[in-house]
Amino acid sequence: MLKTFLKTTLFIIIFFTFINKANAQFKILEDLKKAGDQLQKGLEIPDKKSKTPDSSSSEPIKTDHNESKSNASSGEFINLPNSKYLTVEAFQKNFNGKIVFLKSLNSGSDLVFKINSSKLANSSNIKEAEINTDIYYTKNNQWVKEKLKVTYYEDGVFCDIFAKQNCIKGAMAMYINAFEYPFAIIKTQQKNIGNTVTSPEGFKLVPVNEVQNGDVSYKANEWRLRSGTQNDPHFAVTQLTEDQKIIAELEKKINSSKLVNEEKQKKDKEAISKQVAFNKSYRLACTFSADGKVTQATFGADGKKFIMNTINMDLGVEMKNDTGSVIATREGSTSVVKFVNNVQALGLIQTITIDFEKGRADQLVMPLNRTYIGICNKL
Repeated sequence: MLKTFLKTTLFIIIFFTFINKANAQFKILEDLKKAGDQLQKGLEIPDKKSKTPDSSSSEPIKTDHNESKSNASSGEFINLPNSKYLTVEAFQKNFNGKIVFLKSLNSGSDLVFKINSSKLANSSNIKEAEINTDIYYTKNNQWVKEKLKVTYYEDGVFCDIFAKQNCIKGAMAMYINAFEYPFAIIKTQQKNIGNTVTSPEGFKLVPVNEVQNGDVSYKANEWRLRSGTQNDPHFAVTQLTEDQKIIAELEKKINSSKLVNEEKQKKDKEAISKQVAFNKSYRLACTFSADGKVTQATFGADGKKFIMNTINMDLGVEMKNDTGSVIATREGSTSVVKFVNNVQALGLIQTITIDFEKGRADQLVMPLNRTYIGICNKL
């Protein structure tokens, strides 16, 4: 089955398997524009339109009312019928002073930082209550660090996802300035698809939106929040610990990675220097067809750059991730560039030979021994 599928699937699909995975490493902090580092994703901003209740929901839906209850919570979670968020007091007991490990339920990336919620924020001290926090996360299978601001709000008024006028104070709202929304904390049971655990048991972080004027949950002079994703969590808390050695270990890994990256940059610079630059720009639009399938791609060359669709690569530099590697090299001073995609995860090596002067692109996929001829037009 796999071999039949691959015989009718052209190189562009294989290539983008590599590129998409490379770009998706920790899109979790994709909105790090506020921290100066825009990463790519794994998270989506929750829909600000509240969902209607599912008739199959097992949770009861209570009658809406307009008043915010300041003393309506007991135990660890606020007393909303369908939105059980961790109270400020319970958050302080379970999280404050501890190192938290989070796993993105969208991208699978990891996020680690120390919770310091000793100073809680409210409408009178927001700036003063912002806590500078070292955030550790995985990017391209390596640990990196960003210094962000985390704010722990005690004065949020949370509204039920279905009974939208049922709103209660008392839950914790945690805001990390890499995101466009704060998080509330829930606790769920383990979820499985077959034998695969899709969501572990325990605490989860749920995005909550600020309620806007005109919304049924809105009330002037109150900071009201409501989930727009049916309490769909974005992060799972996988570990809470007071072991400070973990931070030291992460710092050691980061320093080690820096040395590796510096060595790679030196190697890449040497590889680029050995490539002959194109003295004019080329652009080809190519169509590949086989077994009734048609795929299109664009190729370009400019100086020491190779372009495939919108992806730019330095000639001579190998790009790696956990699926394999790609490299594009110019053959001497000719108009030919050879692009090699080693998809180790599938045991395939795909070689595309592009002749920009002749307007031709041929590809070979091994060990399937499949050849595709591209019909190209100069742009």
